[in-house]
Amino acid sequence: MEELCEASVIITGIAHRRRDDERGKVIRKAALFFKRFWLPTLLLTPSAILLFTFFIYPAFSMFLGSFNEINLFTGRYEFVGTKNYSTIFSDDIFIKSFRNTVVYVISVTAILIPLSFISSLLIDCCSKMGSFIRSVLYLPSIIAMSIAALLWHFILNPDIGTFSQIMTNFGTRMPNFLGDARYTLMTVVGISVWRSLGANTVLFIAGLRSMSREQLEAAEVDGAKSIQSIIYIIIPNIRHVISFATITTIIGCFQVFTFIQVFTGGGPNNATNMLVYRAWEEGFRFFNFGNANAISSLMFIALFGLAIIMIRVLVKRDET
Repeated sequence: MEELCEASVIITGIAHRRRDDERGKVIRKAALFFKRFWLPTLLLTPSAILLFTFFIYPAFSMFLGSFNEINLFTGRYEFVGTKNYSTIFSDDIFIKSFRNTVVYVISVTAILIPLSFISSLLIDCCSKMGSFIRSVLYLPSIIAMSIAALLWHFILNPDIGTFSQIMTNFGTRMPNFLGDARYTLMTVVGISVWRSLGANTVLFIAGLRSMSREQLEAAEVDGAKSIQSIIYIIIPNIRHVISFATITTIIGCFQVFTFIQVFTGGGPNNATNMLVYRAWEEGFRFFNFGNANAISSLMFIALFGLAIIMIRVLVKRDET
């Protein structure tokens, strides 16, 4: 019996020593890591804290809140499962805002990216006036969104607006771009393209000037036409810029809020109501924070999935 007790004590001691050795190895590895990478760790720590505070934690709270009924006045959180999601999908205004957002995103992206690319080609070929044209195109991008909305609201006002006065002088009447649901969404699309054209054009110009000119010269010697050089040489060489511009444009379109709030307020008849604006209405106008979190969660998942798909497609093209 005593021998068994001694054996158990020995085994226990060996187990403790192994555990201490493993802990010691972990501590030594951690000390070695910080000894080698203490400066990068020190420099990245503030960014990591900000990332966790303003992105990871709010995103996690948003997902949890989408499954709860929230009352901020009483601090009550009640788990309701997928009730918030079923509620928003049965809401006609949410369906309309979703359709408006899809139309807006597709329209702006389909117009802005080709137009920016064409503008960059024209400006890049224009050596004398290129800098001036580039500066003029870029000016709308530095105007605050709220200021741009107020400016265009005044210009397009059907009673006292600039365009209305010009059309009246010619004996015609301007369509009501602010109050007619047939025109309002496309008006928002046009103004968004106007505001973002300069920034995307500058981005494409940077891509064009970073590529090698030897391929273009060789194609010109071989008798390639301008359209052939654009399709087979320029576009493949700046596809990273095109992909980046497309992703940022789509994300920016999904996040449009200030312009809608100031310019149309989501009207008329919810013709310009977007997903972000609808989430704001649910949260801060009707105080349905669970529904607002559900809408935001769906947008986050959609944008994250879209970005992953585009990045994977770009990586596969690079591998081939």
